[in-house]
Amino acid sequence: MAHLVRSRRALELLLALEQRPEGARLAELARSGNMPLSAGQTGVGLLVAEGIAERTTGVRPHYRIRPEHPLREALLNVAARSLPPERAIQVVLGASPALEFAAQDSRGYILVRSPLAEPSQIVALKHGLERVRSGLRLSAEIETVMKFMRDYQIVRQPLPLVEATARTRAAPECRYAVVDGDGRVDLLLNDGNGSYALLRNVSVR
Repeated sequence: MAHLVRSRRALELLLALEQRPEGARLAELARSGNMPLSAGQTGVGLLVAEGIAERTTGVRPHYRIRPEHPLREALLNVAARSLPPERAIQVVLGASPALEFAAQDSRGYILVRSPLAEPSQIVALKHGLERVRSGLRLSAEIETVMKFMRDYQIVRQPLPLVEATARTRAAPECRYAVVDGDGRVDLLLNDGNGSYALLRNVSVR
């Protein structure tokens, strides 16, 4: 199972397969994940070898997630949280048969639902996007005042890249919190490594 968790392609295909509970051909999976056919074959082969997916017999075999697998939900959550959020969203949208069209612009994603979409396909799409949202993490940056000759400059870096000795001189200060219309915190500093956790329904006191 450790090989599966370390394989980015296998995790991407796992998210894609959740959108196709009836199964999908290898070419369809590779196309939805925008990956070479050989990479898709390696990824699904790993899923089958680990028992999380199965291959149907026939001239045009399909692959699908085994619904009875005890680690199904846990592995899907790992996949959604291990991949970069933008990539995970692309895989989910690309694999979903509920969509007629999907595109991304500067303000987010534009989705057009297929008129032939079945209710179960729409539910699967919502579940897939919810998995990605629940594991979304944002990286923090820190501003440091640096002296160069007689001038001072403000240098901005991702917090994890700042030297540990510099971080211990003064505790980093979180200046912003994202709240919704009811005054509940959506964005909260979670640990000391410069990572933010996206939380929901945290009351402000």
